[in-house]
Amino acid sequence: MYVRFWGTRGSIATPGRTTAVYGGNTSCTEVRAADGTVIVLDCGTGARGLGLHLVRTMPQPMRIHLFIGHTHWDHIQGFPFFVPAFRPGAELNIYAPLGFQRGLEEAMAGQMEYSYFPVKLRELQSRIHYTELDEGFLRVGDVLVETQYLNHTAPTIAYRLSSGGATLAYMTDHEPFWSVPGRVSQHPGDERHIAFMRGADLVIHDAQYTEEEYRSKVGWGHSPLEYAVDVALAAGARRLALFHHDPQHDDTIMERIESEARARAVSRGAALEVLAAREGLELELSGNGSARDVGAASALQHRQIAGGRVLVVSGDDKEIAAIEEVLGEDALVLLRLADMSAGGRSSGRTSRSSTAGCSPVRARSPRCAHASAGETFPSSCSRTAPRRLTSSPRPRRPPPTTSPGPSARRCCGRGFAPGSRARGWPPTQRVACGRGRPRTPTASTSGPAARACSRRCRSSGHSRTRSASC
Repeated sequence: MYVRFWGTRGSIATPGRTTAVYGGNTSCTEVRAADGTVIVLDCGTGARGLGLHLVRTMPQPMRIHLFIGHTHWDHIQGFPFFVPAFRPGAELNIYAPLGFQRGLEEAMAGQMEYSYFPVKLRELQSRIHYTELDEGFLRVGDVLVETQYLNHTAPTIAYRLSSGGATLAYMTDHEPFWSVPGRVSQHPGDERHIAFMRGADLVIHDAQYTEEEYRSKVGWGHSPLEYAVDVALAAGARRLALFHHDPQHDDTIMERIESEARARAVSRGAALEVLAAREGLELELSGNGSARDVGAASALQHRQIAGGRVLVVSGDDKEIAAIEEVLGEDALVLLRLADMSAGGRSSGRTSRSSTAGCSPVRARSPRCAHASAGETFPSSCSRTAPRRLTSSPRPRRPPPTTSPGPSARRCCGRGFAPGSRARGWPPTQRVACGRGRPRTPTASTSGPAARACSRRCRSSGHSRTRSASC
């Protein structure tokens, strides 16, 4: 298996003389299997150079498999400049995890709206197929691909690629589930993380921070280099490539980080080879031919969330409202401790029957509450979103309409109805809503703001209800 790094930086591209050695482009890695299958891992700004290279070296018509860990900008912002996407006859198969608020195609198209880019996604001349993945297995050519969720601030997937006896584990944008001194795997999530990369010939792992930097960045969704080394050692990996370099780490700092990581591996008495990924670095992987057991679950099959209720412990009403909105998007029911109706609530206790099948979450972040559905984590899990346990496809939003029908007339009382767009509003205040929930801040029923709302609604053919709110 052939591997080449085209972008190694995280968060934002940082070109210049101080990053010329390790590179300033954001995440993009090329992988080629012995049968000619071409896989691209992430599509950050490094994808521009890779695209030009593929046009020159690949047989025509091109067939490329693009695996995206998640759709944050530094992992997709190179796609509008990825030349194969513009070539007639080229075929692009794009894979990514199911997102929170929009599908894969919609997320990719967002950065190519005319406000940001002169060519829309639908105007590209290549044939593009979109596939949203869950945890499991799939096969691309002779490459067996395994997926597993990571611990990031958005649904993010790791990829394990196996072909011809060689194995690559691509695990970027991940934060420790449980970071305390001592044993590296004190949380089931860390145990799964280690198991996923076990025996890999090359692990490409997030190592954006040093341990000292990480103390002030807990919850940002990235790993310290010490954690990356420790989990690779625990997994028995042969080689570790530190990846997703912080924008503030110039070549001098990266050299020091690389040396520290190597010294840590040596101090453990392991044969792990450690390096910091650099743009242009090429690696040839060859394994011992051992095959990994393929589970029954297909990564193409979307599974429902385990359970349907989430118990949130919090005294913050605003926090509860934010979490409830996020959970409602996936038809999950929020249960607040103070609202439990079953017996046994005295002294802060809740009966077993009232909480059966729900996931207790210490509220601090809506992301954590959503992602923890069906799985219990320690209270510290609220700092980032653990793996998303759902993958049921979201219903497509209906096309916008300006018809002042019954549903549109309800916009004054409970926000805009599904797909409605209020006519007569200034362009900056027009809001299209999906799934029938308010998308604008509520206002009181009296005062200048409410009266202005009423005038706008009446001018657009809408009737004012008792609880008018803009």
